[in-house]
Amino acid sequence: MNGRVGGKLAGCLVGMSMLSVIGAAEAQSPTTQGHVNDNDPANWEIVSVDDDLRFIPTTRPQQPVAQHPPIATTQNSDTGKPPQLWQRFTDDWNGLRPRLDDKGIAVAASLAGYVGTNLIGGAQTDAGGCAYLLNLNLTLDSKKLVGLEGGSMFVNLRNQDGLSHSMDGSFGATSSLYIPGRTEVSECWFEQKFLNDQVRIKAGKIDVNTEFDTVENGGEFLNDFGALNSTILAFPTDPDSSIGVNAFVYPNEHFYAGAGIYDGSLQDGVNTGSVGPHSLWNSRSAFWIGEIGDKWDGKASGREGRVALGVWHHTGSFEQFDGGHRNSVTGPYIALDQCLWRKYPEKDGDKQGIAMFFSAGYASPHISSATVQAGGGLKWTGAIAGREDDVLGLGASCIRLSHDTSAGLSDHSEFTIETFYKIRINPWFSIEPDLQYIHNPDGVSSRDDALMATIQMLIDF
Repeated sequence: MNGRVGGKLAGCLVGMSMLSVIGAAEAQSPTTQGHVNDNDPANWEIVSVDDDLRFIPTTRPQQPVAQHPPIATTQNSDTGKPPQLWQRFTDDWNGLRPRLDDKGIAVAASLAGYVGTNLIGGAQTDAGGCAYLLNLNLTLDSKKLVGLEGGSMFVNLRNQDGLSHSMDGSFGATSSLYIPGRTEVSECWFEQKFLNDQVRIKAGKIDVNTEFDTVENGGEFLNDFGALNSTILAFPTDPDSSIGVNAFVYPNEHFYAGAGIYDGSLQDGVNTGSVGPHSLWNSRSAFWIGEIGDKWDGKASGREGRVALGVWHHTGSFEQFDGGHRNSVTGPYIALDQCLWRKYPEKDGDKQGIAMFFSAGYASPHISSATVQAGGGLKWTGAIAGREDDVLGLGASCIRLSHDTSAGLSDHSEFTIETFYKIRINPWFSIEPDLQYIHNPDGVSSRDDALMATIQMLIDF
C-alpha cells in the first residue's frame, strides 16, 4: 500500500473517531434536575425492530439487510436530536425518512473502510493494503405501497475496491473487502410470504449466504470463517451473488426447511455479481442447496439459539488435481448460533451478553484445496461497563487442506486465531481494531506464520 494513501486514510479514521467521541461527550452533559434527558439513549424506550425501529444496523457490511419499513414513531425519528445521536450520519432528512417509511419505502446506505498490514511472516511481510465498500439500497413494502400482504422488494447497488488478498498468503480471506474494483447491482429480488408467514419464496438476484449457511454471531469477525465456509465450492455469494429462487417453510415457531436453485455460471468463469440474468440463459450448470434447522427462543433466560444442517450440489464441471474432471460435486455443512448469557434477559432488544457460533463443512480432497473447515468464536456485547454497544470477539478456524499429491501443498492445514474490539462511537459510526494470527498460511511449510493487524470502520448513512 502506498504509505501516503494509507496514512491519509488512517488519519481520517482517527480524526472521525475523535470528533465523534467529543460530540458524544458534549451530548452527555447532566440534565436539569427533575427532568428526563430525551437525548440520552438510556432513556429511550426499547421496542421491537419489526414494530417500530426503522433502522436495522448490519454486522456484516458486505451483506446489507432489507429494512422492511415500519410506521414512523418518535423513537425512530432523528429530528431535534444532536448529530451524535442520529441513527444515521445523514439523520432522518428533516422527517422525510419516517414519512417514506409510512409509505413503505426505506432508503439506506453504508460505507466500510479497511486499513491493514501484515506485521510478520506470510507472503509479504510489512506489506499493507486498504479497501472500501459502499452499499446503497432500497426496500419496498408491498403492503404499504399497493396493499399486497407479505411482499417486499430489495435492490442493492455496491461499489468497492481494494488490493487483492495476498499479503499474508492465507487460504482463508482475512477480509472480504479485499476485492479489486467493482460496481454492480449485487442484489435485486422480490420476496412473498404466504399462509401467515409459514411459507416464504424469494426470486431474483440473491446473495445465497444471506439465506443458507449463515452464522449471525460471527458477523463482526473480519475473517471469512465468521461468515461462510470455504468448502462450499462456487458459492454464489459476496461479491458474486446469482440469479435464482429459494423457498422456506416454517411449520411451527421452531423448525424450518429451505431449498434453492441458482445460476451456476460462477464455476464457468462468469463473475455473476457483475452481470444480469443473461448468464442464467447461457448457463451450463446450476447450484443447488438445501437446509433444515431448529430454533429456540430461550424466553426465560434470553439464551436463544439455532442449529442448521445443509447440503449443496453443483452440476458444473470441476477439474481434479490429477488432471481429470468431475461432472458435479456435493458437500455438507453445519451451522450453530447460541447465546450463552444475557445480562438483561427481561429486556427485549437488549443484546448485552455472551454469544457463540460454530460452523463446519466438507469438500472433495480431489477437487478442493480446503477439504474440511471448522471454525467458531465468542462475542461479548457490553464487556466494558458503560460501553453497552461495544463488542469483544475471539475466534479460531482450522482448514484441513487436501492430501492429494497432485494438489502441490507442502503442508495440510492452516490455523487462524482472530480477536477484535468493535467500538461503537455512536449509532452510525463504529471502529473495529482487529488482529489475526495465521499458522501455516496456505499450507506452505516454508512460509512463516503471519500476523495481520487491521482497522475497519463502518458508517451508516
